[in-house]
Amino acid sequence: MLDGRMKYLFKKMEFCLLSVMALIMFQAADAKCATFEADYVPWSGYWWPKVHGGLVTGADYRGHPAPFEKYDYVTSGTYDGPATRYGWEHHLNDDALLWEGLCFCWAAASVMEPEPVHGGIYKGTVFRVGDKKGLLTAAYYGALFNQYPIDTPVDFHRVLEDFIGDQKTPVIMDLGTHGESWNYPVFKYATDFVREGNIRHYTTTISYVGDDVPPDIVGAQVSTRTYSYYFELDEDGNITASNWENESIDFPPIVAYEPFGTDIRNTALDYDIVREIADTVDDPYEENNTFESAAYLPNGQYTVMGLDSDYFKVELRQGNTLDIRLLAESDIYLRTYGPAGDLLYETLAPEDQIVLKDELSEGTYFFEITPLEAYKEPVYELFLHHHLSHSAIFPIHPSEQWATGITLFHPFSNPSVQGDRAIITMMGSDGDPRISHYNEIMPRHLLGMLGEDFSLSPQTGTEYVRIESDVPLWGLQIASAMEKLMSGANLFPLEKASASLFFPRLDRWNGWKTSFGIINTGTQNEEIRRTSYGSDGEVLASDITDIAPGQKLEDDTFSIPVLVSGSKSMGVSTISRSACLSGYIRFITPSGSKGRGLVALDTETGPDLVVPHIASNADWWTDISVMNTGDEDSPLTFFAYDGEGNQIGLAEIQLKEKQNLVQRTAEIFPELRSEEIASMRMLSQNAQPLCGTLLYGTNDNLRLAAIPIQAADAPSLYLPLVASTEPWYTAIGLMNAGDTSTEISFSLFSADGELLGTTNKQMNPNQRIATLVSALFSEATDPSARYMEIESLDGEPISGVYLIGTDDGLRMVGDAIPPSFR
Repeated sequence: MLDGRMKYLFKKMEFCLLSVMALIMFQAADAKCATFEADYVPWSGYWWPKVHGGLVTGADYRGHPAPFEKYDYVTSGTYDGPATRYGWEHHLNDDALLWEGLCFCWAAASVMEPEPVHGGIYKGTVFRVGDKKGLLTAAYYGALFNQYPIDTPVDFHRVLEDFIGDQKTPVIMDLGTHGESWNYPVFKYATDFVREGNIRHYTTTISYVGDDVPPDIVGAQVSTRTYSYYFELDEDGNITASNWENESIDFPPIVAYEPFGTDIRNTALDYDIVREIADTVDDPYEENNTFESAAYLPNGQYTVMGLDSDYFKVELRQGNTLDIRLLAESDIYLRTYGPAGDLLYETLAPEDQIVLKDELSEGTYFFEITPLEAYKEPVYELFLHHHLSHSAIFPIHPSEQWATGITLFHPFSNPSVQGDRAIITMMGSDGDPRISHYNEIMPRHLLGMLGEDFSLSPQTGTEYVRIESDVPLWGLQIASAMEKLMSGANLFPLEKASASLFFPRLDRWNGWKTSFGIINTGTQNEEIRRTSYGSDGEVLASDITDIAPGQKLEDDTFSIPVLVSGSKSMGVSTISRSACLSGYIRFITPSGSKGRGLVALDTETGPDLVVPHIASNADWWTDISVMNTGDEDSPLTFFAYDGEGNQIGLAEIQLKEKQNLVQRTAEIFPELRSEEIASMRMLSQNAQPLCGTLLYGTNDNLRLAAIPIQAADAPSLYLPLVASTEPWYTAIGLMNAGDTSTEISFSLFSADGELLGTTNKQMNPNQRIATLVSALFSEATDPSARYMEIESLDGEPISGVYLIGTDDGLRMVGDAIPPSFR
C-alpha cells in the first residue's frame, strides 16, 4: 500500500507538470485532424449488476455453481466457502439501483490483466471465460488507482493526450449520465477542430470497450462517443477559456482513473490463485492432439474440454474389456483404434463403447474424441473403465471421519518377470468409476491407506472400491474412525457374483440398525426382484426395481419397501437370471456402543456349513443366523464340539422353505454351558442349500465382527494380513473339518514372499484351535510379517476365521480366512 501511495503522489506531480507544458505548447498544436491509440485494447467483460449478484447466484450467467462457488470448491472443497459468503454480503442487493455493479472493477481488470480467451479445467472444475473474467473483476474490487477529475474540456483533452497520446496506455473514464456511474476503458481517440477567430471548436471521438455483453464474450466490443467543446486562445496560443458544446453540454465525461494495482477487499480471494485459474487453458491433457501425444488414462471420470481433438490410450491384454462412455453438452465423436491404427468403432456421444475381450489382440489401443463445434469449447465427462482378467470389490468406502486401508496380495506372483498390473478404482453409487490408482507392476503384497498411500480420498458420490488385476488377488479392507470405530471385510471376487442373494437376518430392534447392500457387477441394466420373508418363511412382500451396471444400492432396512412389519429376511434375484449380483449386510450396535459389523454374502451356499470358532463366555457372545434358501422344507441337524473335537451336543430343528433361525449358540444347545462349545456344524438332511452369518461381539458392544458361515472344502487357507505390532493383534479360530486327524502347517511370510517362520500342529477331526498369531511361533512375530498360509498337509478340509483388533479393546474387525484357491 505504501508503494501505491508514493506512486500516486509522483503521478499527480507528473500529470501537473505535463498539464503546464501542454498549456505552453498548445499554441504549436496546429494539426487539425489526428488519431491516437494505446498499445493494446482492453477486453470486454460483464459488469455483474448488484441486483442479480451473478458472482454468487449465477442468475445472469450459467446458474450454480457460480464463479465464487467454483473458486471456493477448488480452494476449500465446498461451494459455500468464504469467498461466496463475502459475495452474498457485498455483491448482491435486491434493493440496489439498476445501474449499480462492478463496471469499474471490470474496467480496471481489463486494463491491468491479460484477457482469458479460453475456458479451462482447474483442479477438476470447469472455469469458462465468464468465470475467469468474473473472478478477475472481483479481484479488482479494491483496485488502486489515481483519479483525475474532468471539470472542463481542458481536463478531458489533457487526459487523452497524457495516457493514450503520450504513454500509449488505456485510461478509465466515467461516462455516466443522469447521476449514474458507468466506467469504461478508453483506448483510442480521434480529434479535429475548426478555427473561428481565436476559438477552436473541437470534435473528439473516443473509442472504448463496452460491458453490455455476455459474460463468456472474447475480445472487445468497441463503442464510440463524440464530444464537442471549444478552446479560446490568447495571442500567444494559451487557453484562456473552454466549455462544452452542443449535446456535450448536458452529458460530459465525469472523471478519469488510472489503475495501478489492487488490494482485494474479499480476503478469501487470493490473487495468485485467481491468476492461475485465469491462465488455465483447456484441460490437463491439452497437448494430446495426435496419436503420438496420446495421454494414458487409468480408470476414472474425467472432465475434459474439447478445444480440439483429444487422443487417449490404454494397454489391453487378452481377457481385458474397455468400457468408454461420454456425457457431452454437444455432439462429439468417439473413435476407437486398434494397435495397428485401424478404426474399430465410431459413435456419436452419448452412445457407449465397449471393446469386447473376444475381439481383442494385445497392444495399445487409442481413442479419439472430436467435437463437431470446437469453437464452442464443449465440456464433456469421460468415463473409462478398464477391466482386467480378474475383478473384485470392497463393498464400502466410508467418508468424513473414516480412514480406509486395504491389503492385496498374490502369493505366486513374480512381479519382476510377469509385470502383473492392478488397478484400484473408486466407484460411484451410480456404477461409474471416479478415480483410480494404477500399479503397472503389482508387488506380491500391497498394503496402504486409500487416501494417504494411493491418493484415493473419498469424493462426493464414491461408494465402494473395485480392484482389477491380471492375476487372482486376495485381500481385505479395514475402515476406522475416531480410534473407536472399525469395520471391514475380505476382498470379494466377482466370479462369485450370483443371480440370487439371500439376506438371512436383519437386526433393527433394541437399538440395533441393519443395512442391506446390493451391487450390480455386470455390464447391463438389470431388473431385480426383492422379496421379504416372515418368521415361517412365507412371502410378505415383493417388488421389482432397476439397478444399472456397477450401481450400488444400500438402504437401512426400515427404508426398503418390501421389509414390512414382521419381515425376518430378504431375497434378491435378477429377472434375467444373470449372475451379476453381490451383496452385504452392515450391522450397527445400539446407540452409544461402537460395534460395526460388515459381512459379504456368500453365494456358494450348500447343505453343510461349518462354524469354526465360537466365543461365548463372560466377555463374549456368538450369534448365528441360518436360512433355508431351498425350495423344500428341511430338517437341520446342529452338531456342537469342544476344543478337542469331541461332539458334545446335537440338536434337530425344522426349517421351512425360506425360513431363518437367529439365535445365540448357547440357546441351540441349552443343556450345555456356553463356554464348552468351541465349534459347530449344521447339516440339511435333505440337501437343501443353506446360508448364514456369524456375529462375534463383546458384552459391552464395543466390538463386533460379522462373518459369513461357509462350507469347509479347502485344504489350505490364506490369511491376507497379519497385524501384530503394537497396538494391534491378529487372532484366528481354525477347525479341522475333515474326518481324520491331520497335521496343520502355519507359514508366515513377509511382503516380498520371504518365509519368516513355520510351525506345525496336529489336529483331530472337528478340533478347533483359537490363538493369537503371535503365539503360534516360538519367538515374537516378526514385524515384517504380512500374511500367513495355513495348510492341511494331509489334504483334509479346514475352516477358519480371523479377528484383527487393538489391545485397548475398542476396535475389531473379522472375516472368514479365505481358501487358497478360487
